[in-house]
Amino acid sequence: MTKDKMKFWLGLIALLGSFVVYFRTMAPTLSFWDCGEFIATSYIMGVPHPPGSPIFLILGRFFTLIPLNPDIGWRMNLMSPIASAGAVLLLYLIIIQFSHFFTTKDQNGNKQWMVYLSAFIGAMTFAFTTSHWFNAVEAEVYAMSTFFTAIVVWLVLKWHEADEHHVHGERYLILIAYLIGLAIGVHMLNLLALPFIALIIYFRYKEFKWGPLILLAAVTGLYFVIINTGIIRGTARLALLMGINPAAISFPLAIAVILLIIFMAYLVMKSLLKNYAPAWKWTQIALIGLALITIGYSSYETIFIRSLKNPNIDENDPESVRQAVAYLEREQYGDITSDRSARWRESPNRNQYAGPWDFFWKYQVKKMYVRYFNWQFIGRTGDQLDPSKLWGIPFLVGWFGMFYHFMRDRNRALSVLALFFMTGLAIVIYLNQPDPQPRERDYSYVGSFFAFSIWIGLGVYGILNWVDRLKNKKVKSWLVPATAVVLLLVLPVNMLRANYKEHNRHGNYVASDYAYNLLNSVAPNGIIFTNGDNDTFPLWYMQEVEKVRTDVRVVNLSLLNTPWYILQLKHNEPKLDIPLPDEQIEQMTVIPWKSREMSIEVPKELNPKGEITWRMDPGYRDMGLRVQDQMIYILARAAAWERPVYFAVTVPDDNRIGLGEYLSMEGLAMRLHPKKVSHVDPDKIYENFTQTYRFRNLANPDVFLNNNIKRLMQNYRTCAMQAVMAFLEEGEKEKAGYLLDFLEEKIPEENIPIYHPELMLQMGRLYLETGDTSEMLERVERYVSRENLGYNEYFNAAQVYYMDLQDYEKAASVMENAYLLRPRDARTVGMLALIYREAGKFDQALELLDRWLSDVAPGDPNALQMKEQILKLKEEQTQQE
Repeated sequence: MTKDKMKFWLGLIALLGSFVVYFRTMAPTLSFWDCGEFIATSYIMGVPHPPGSPIFLILGRFFTLIPLNPDIGWRMNLMSPIASAGAVLLLYLIIIQFSHFFTTKDQNGNKQWMVYLSAFIGAMTFAFTTSHWFNAVEAEVYAMSTFFTAIVVWLVLKWHEADEHHVHGERYLILIAYLIGLAIGVHMLNLLALPFIALIIYFRYKEFKWGPLILLAAVTGLYFVIINTGIIRGTARLALLMGINPAAISFPLAIAVILLIIFMAYLVMKSLLKNYAPAWKWTQIALIGLALITIGYSSYETIFIRSLKNPNIDENDPESVRQAVAYLEREQYGDITSDRSARWRESPNRNQYAGPWDFFWKYQVKKMYVRYFNWQFIGRTGDQLDPSKLWGIPFLVGWFGMFYHFMRDRNRALSVLALFFMTGLAIVIYLNQPDPQPRERDYSYVGSFFAFSIWIGLGVYGILNWVDRLKNKKVKSWLVPATAVVLLLVLPVNMLRANYKEHNRHGNYVASDYAYNLLNSVAPNGIIFTNGDNDTFPLWYMQEVEKVRTDVRVVNLSLLNTPWYILQLKHNEPKLDIPLPDEQIEQMTVIPWKSREMSIEVPKELNPKGEITWRMDPGYRDMGLRVQDQMIYILARAAAWERPVYFAVTVPDDNRIGLGEYLSMEGLAMRLHPKKVSHVDPDKIYENFTQTYRFRNLANPDVFLNNNIKRLMQNYRTCAMQAVMAFLEEGEKEKAGYLLDFLEEKIPEENIPIYHPELMLQMGRLYLETGDTSEMLERVERYVSRENLGYNEYFNAAQVYYMDLQDYEKAASVMENAYLLRPRDARTVGMLALIYREAGKFDQALELLDRWLSDVAPGDPNALQMKEQILKLKEEQTQQE
């Protein structure tokens, strides 16, 4: 095989091999978090959360039209495997180009195969890193963002190659600018490649010198500011200054003005630099680049046009210029602050850190970046670092590759280091995230892992090159290919093996079924208050794409703090009766509040009292009432008991404005009633679970469910257990037993374990009350067989053996372990003495009590009384014998 053919075939294998793996592990429908929103807004061409992703939505709409699968979520998911596989191919080509900067090619080019194979190993290692793979199998922006980053990195290296051969490569730089503009319509991360691009261009002509490099950093920073402030933010602000509504008209006018300013700058600089050809050349490229970035960024016009059409999902309603500014600047999320002290102070977990710098290092750096980095290249199981998965080999090879790169080509290595830093730690420093975050954020740093994988490829080449330098040709002839095979196995192949199960979403319908079940927990034309992304976005998908329960009005409590959302609830179908004028809604804010009694009128036929009353406490820093709290009250009152009102079970108590006594759980939702009710409606739960809900593949051991999903599934289990307890209280053991068996059939503990051991014992007690003793016995044995049990766990298990199973021998052996931990505790001694008494171990009981009375509590009346009772029992036993 010729070297060029080898390059082609390895590249094709990298592309198709990674795509096949991603395709086989791709989610079959929507996933949690933003996926449901992105699929739904692409399908209806709606407006997603700020700052929007118009290019992603346009591409997504195209994919939703491809009739390869009836599931729209599947169709749009397909974007990510294609984009991710494309990034892997580009990484392969990038590593080859970096290798060519310092490899010595003889006439036969006999080391080229090592370059190509090293690039292949590096690219495929990245292909199966945990975060890139996670992004590759769902409909999210990060796979596409990685692809755009990869293509601009590859194009600037292509420019370098062309410029070396004195071929005009400026077209590559111009294309890079346009792609950066388009990439802004996917995600802003692509801008972080600018320092890398600048360094590659600089080192094409200059050597390392601090002065020029500092000047380059300043110029690059200025260019970034011009793009970010002048184009991205400046366009909307310029449109605001024009005072022309709607944004769909003012935004393109502002784009035109910016292009005109760039053109005027072009003419001015041309006249000033006409006698300085090199300076004019790069000024010309920079200005044309700004124009093309602006043209690419103009894709945001689609957001404002679609907002004018008032789609069902129209976040921030950016049809006016003012709302467009708020949308593009993400005002609803608050300002990003560089004040680390303030961020530390506002973090709920601030007490875990000694101060702001301790917080920065331990949380923001170590937990929110270094931990994720280690997941990729050392190994991961669940959310824990697991060195046994990858043995840390990719980690070691990558760092070796970095040092090797600096030794062989310091300048280009510095460029990669800039990319590695800007897409990693620089994001950490800029975002200044509080502790805790609602989810893991590793997906944000894939660009940094991409850069590190360049060094993995170069590290593999360095190892092969070192082996190839052996003087013994006979040994070298077999050792070099053997080393290549070993590296292939321990890097990408082992990473594929280690990460395949956890990234395989084949057969995973959890998000789809959860949304379906939550919507179908609501009576016709109902209102349901939801709390976060995972109980909102999947519901939007289900309603907008699959047209399930479109009669239900989903009301997200976080968005309910914003006027635009309240206005949409009022004016968009299915409309809610909000008895407030629009002007008043637009002025709503937090109001001062002290705890007071509230009421809602009720028809006499529903409640003879004619009203429900409760105490409503301030929900904002114990001082004020949030807009969402005010709106819950207004909506519940306006529903007038004609439109059913529900809260998702994920809504915490402090977000229910004190209505707990009037809420009854009917499944995944709690219904508001016109009088005080039991907190559980067991018959409705039974009906929903056995006749309505879907539980696809939760019992299938071949379908991987991560820890977040398993924790979410506890909502089903908790709900069913409460219904079972209610049935048992009513004496309906048959229904209780059937529901327990149904729950185990659909959500088996072998697949989805109960995370709280005490809950496992509680489940056993429920089985026991239905007459199933064996299940209780099996659970308590499993409970005590765990490692590192504490006092409370021994005590709980002993109670079960003593009180529920009447197995006094076993109860005594378990309680003795608790006694060893707390021998001077009255409760411990009392329980163990009781167990000894019931087991007929009178001598042990008396010895235990004597020790207590002599060493700990002389004259203890309870101990003396129990001792007297046991002496009598012992005497009776002796007489009987």
